[in-house]
Amino acid sequence: MAGGGRRQKYHKKPVELDGVRNEINVTPLVDVMLVLLIIMMVIGPLLARGKDVPLPKTRNHLEPKDNHEPIVAIDQYGKIFVDKTEVPEGPGQIAEIQDLVQREWAELKATNKKLSGAATVDRSGENRVLIKVSPEISYGKVYPIIMALHEMNAVAIDLGTEELKE
Repeated sequence: MAGGGRRQKYHKKPVELDGVRNEINVTPLVDVMLVLLIIMMVIGPLLARGKDVPLPKTRNHLEPKDNHEPIVAIDQYGKIFVDKTEVPEGPGQIAEIQDLVQREWAELKATNKKLSGAATVDRSGENRVLIKVSPEISYGKVYPIIMALHEMNAVAIDLGTEELKE
């Protein structure tokens, strides 16, 4: 008699499923969204070009596409950057800026040359420069840089601004 009870304990009836579940399992969705959020938080700052500088605010603001031109930035402390490379102050500062911009142009031209087999190659960034200057900086600090870029035969010198939100 005792043996029969034991057998019953080990041989259970198969579990019956109660039909289709109409609930969404959100755990995998949350996992994927958190991974994507972390990826965007890590990669986001790496995608920004040039030194982050507070820009003057303007009403008539255009949002042109990124032409991959070199970016010369002057922050609120007067430090000058070409892309994210700080240019040390001194007598050779303008020559160093010209050299860095020239290298950026050469890299852009080489990239465009590699892509020349593609259907459309955007060459609008070649020999152009974007200048981002903090509003606290006087024009006297910016003028020598503009003139140095002009001497390098820059096709266009764009000034970075930020749209005035009303």
